[in-house]
Amino acid sequence: MKIPAKFSVLSEMLNPQSLTQVTGSTIPIESFTKEILETGFSGNLIERLSLKQNDKEIGALILKQNETQTSWFAKSTHDDLGREVRFAQSELWEHLPESIDSPILATVLWPDNASAILMRDEGSAIFSASKCYEIAENDTELLRFIVNALADMHATFWNSPLLEQVPWFTSTADSLLYLTLPHLTAAGTDAESIEYGAAAMRMWNRIWGMLNPETAQIIQHTIANPEKLLADIESLPHTLIHGDIWLANLGIRGEKLLILDWALVAKGPALYDPMWLAQTWRAADPQETAEIYRAALVKRGVTDAQDDTMWALMMDCSIVRSLFTSAEWLAREVVGASTDEEERVALAHIRYWMARAAEIIAARGW
Repeated sequence: MKIPAKFSVLSEMLNPQSLTQVTGSTIPIESFTKEILETGFSGNLIERLSLKQNDKEIGALILKQNETQTSWFAKSTHDDLGREVRFAQSELWEHLPESIDSPILATVLWPDNASAILMRDEGSAIFSASKCYEIAENDTELLRFIVNALADMHATFWNSPLLEQVPWFTSTADSLLYLTLPHLTAAGTDAESIEYGAAAMRMWNRIWGMLNPETAQIIQHTIANPEKLLADIESLPHTLIHGDIWLANLGIRGEKLLILDWALVAKGPALYDPMWLAQTWRAADPQETAEIYRAALVKRGVTDAQDDTMWALMMDCSIVRSLFTSAEWLAREVVGASTDEEERVALAHIRYWMARAAEIIAARGW
């Protein structure tokens, strides 16, 4: 994939000549107006730029700005180097396979590592978060499309030397624990804030009362003492992972998989991506997803995927990681239930999944 245009300051990227150039517009862009959009998960400032000539709108772009020194997400994942922009400006970006697309057109990285990203406004090409709760007739077809594109990416970078010595990758520990209470607390998230991180902290403080004491104790101990789990994760084959593959970060453009938000990009176990998709999308059964994905890797020549012992360990690591990351959201469903029946179902859901994580942890000695 072509590396996006680089600018040293925001004003340079947003001047009419630059906008005309990076968009490839055949009509010169003369001006634009800004509209602040609802902030996403990480709390970045996101704006829609309506591009104009003679006061007539001729297109739209999305501008995302990230303050690494103040963002709870940047602090929780120790992103003090402007990770997403560093990735988009790196050699790794150029090696992304043809089946993967990105809307990023241009980037800015300031000396303090705050950053800005200018993107195409993909509109309806991006899946809505609400689709995570839908089950449609074509879901299996869509699941295969997404999983096959992920397999293309993972096979391209499987144990690649290009991944070594990259200082801005999300660490193994942060990929695993960034949404757990200790990481959120260390990030200094204000408990009174309306930010996602603050809400996640409040949910973790309620989770333990939703679980049986044995399950809660096992989960708490591993989060506080993750060394054995981290060592097993480090022992696995690694590849380039996105780290936050769920429908709201995905879309389709032509025959390519659009991927947004690379803020958790890392060197890690390949199953992290498809298992997070399966955990967040009700139509995607985790076991079926893993089977489709494994076959796709084997088809692409990844012989490691045929090793049953390795695959079982990668599955267990990925399931536990997905549950550490989704626990606070599962708790939200309990707290936000509007009827007794909804609360009963939500409680059963979080208890089942956290018990499964505890079973894996106990069996593996983590």
